Amino acid sequence: MKKIIFFLFSIFNFQFSIAQSWQNVGNVGFSLGAASYTCIAIDRQGIPFVTYKDSSDDKNVVMKFNGTSWDSVGNIDSFAVQAGSFIDPIAIDSNGMPYVAYFDNTNSFKANVIKFNGTSWQQVGSPNFSAGGANNISISLNGSGVPY
Repeated sequence: MKKIIFFLFSIFNFQFSIAQSWQNVGNVGFSLGAASYTCIAIDRQGIPFVTYKDSSDDKNVVMKFNGTSWDSVGNIDSFAVQAGSFIDPIAIDSNGMPYVAYFDNTNSFKANVIKFNGTSWQQVGSPNFSAGGANNISISLNGSGVPY
């Protein structure tokens, strides 16, 4: 009896492990260079967004999955996030618009928040709002879409 139970448990465990495997979302290796400081968020419709620093050009990137491949969300360089600054966490509001927190290494590593308005990136609140350098920052939005 113990052998039968063990055998059935083994089959169930094997089937469960097969059903729970990781799958790629879009193309593997969609960044130009090595990606660091990665962060992911998923909007209410289940669409993933990812932020990272691309080593190929030392630029910060925000990408959104379109169902088939990854598309850039605006041109984050147009907002003047300095090369060398690090975007980190991302939060998505109820309209599917991303907010990104970053610290600016050209300005004493102070904290900043930007959001995408559908066309371009814009500053949220005062720039460089932290009293000193920021490290290990995070961002969250309340039910009304106010960032914290």
